[in-house]
Amino acid sequence: MEVLADELSRGTVVADRYVLDRVVGEGGMGVVWAATHTVTGKAFALKFLRESKTSDPKSQGRLVREAKAACAVRHPAVATVLDVLELPSGAPFLVMDLLEGETLTARLARGPLALDEARAIFAPVAEALVAAHEAGVVHRDLKPDNVFLARGADGDEEVKVLDFGIAKIATLTSGPRMTDTGDLVGTPLYMAPEVVFGELDVDGRADVWALGVMLYEALTGAPPTAAPTVGLTLKAITSGPLRPLSEAAPDIPRPLAALVDRMLTRAPGERPTPAEIARALRDDDAHHDLPAPSEPRTKVSPSAERLGRVGRVLLGLVLVFAGAGAVRLTHPRRAEAPPIAIEDALPPTVTLAPASALRDEPDASPPPAPATPKPSASLAPAAPRPAPRPSVSTVEPPSPNVAPTAGHDSGIIPSHDRK
Repeated sequence: MEVLADELSRGTVVADRYVLDRVVGEGGMGVVWAATHTVTGKAFALKFLRESKTSDPKSQGRLVREAKAACAVRHPAVATVLDVLELPSGAPFLVMDLLEGETLTARLARGPLALDEARAIFAPVAEALVAAHEAGVVHRDLKPDNVFLARGADGDEEVKVLDFGIAKIATLTSGPRMTDTGDLVGTPLYMAPEVVFGELDVDGRADVWALGVMLYEALTGAPPTAAPTVGLTLKAITSGPLRPLSEAAPDIPRPLAALVDRMLTRAPGERPTPAEIARALRDDDAHHDLPAPSEPRTKVSPSAERLGRVGRVLLGLVLVFAGAGAVRLTHPRRAEAPPIAIEDALPPTVTLAPASALRDEPDASPPPAPATPKPSASLAPAAPRPAPRPSVSTVEPPSPNVAPTAGHDSGIIPSHDRK
């Protein structure tokens, strides 16, 4: 009895060895059933064309093309096609491994992905594109529906790229032409500009654009090319401004945001390669080496800060020499030491006489020597204090138990008129 694709039902046996169990996926071109092998008992996925497509040479050719493309690309993230068989009507169907899980579309319906989750999903997709392009295969219909998140035997999630039905295979020279000049192939929301324009030399860089739209959507919750109608969507792709990812999702690390923006460059030659994208997504350090926004751009080193304080002290000395005109230098506890050159001396304690104590003097030069000479400024350590207290005196250095005067960490202490 002839079995048509739309007449398939649970319990139907096809190709004398597969018993259909349940529908696991549907699309505009076909339907996918879970089936059990009558001999081994192993579960498989069978992909059939819809009845309206079974007699269409293009649809049949695309199904066979999907099998050839999937077999040409050897990568763990590409779903494997195990066999191509025919129904009694002559319509082909594919035998594939049965995957349990959900599509990326179903995952994104629950909201944007966390950064680590997005990287874990899209890095294998980028690596699958590397393998596909090296094999001369361009997917041309990359979208969330065609990325499957399968549960592995050990419970871990495995990413699988599906549906190479409209793939462009460089090594394929026979078979019906899949597209005519001017045909629009793919899903509009994820089409690259060169695909929208119907260019004949579309290559793997169109897959990079589609991957960029998907990654943008996964991180923000909406694709950058979304519009109310197909026409406006195509206009947004080809001419409208695309909002940078850094604006749509400010928390995304800048290197990753810049990478996605490059993937969405309208000039194909300026887009990154799938290998570059895969490396960036796999690199754990590439997205965590940015300084915190509150961190200052420059920092003053401790040595530079000390030099600044010394400079301020020296400037203060210059001003004192110019304005007050009287300076006494004494070494603590060494009043009896013989005079020595200033450059050989230990760091002195500088005692400054206030200008108010010298206001009766006409200038800063020493006055004529009186009967009892008035001490003048000297660079040598001062002699011991005589019994009569001079009007301008030296303040003794503070005792160790007395806290230094605030703001004078250089050891320079101004003296005061004890009157």
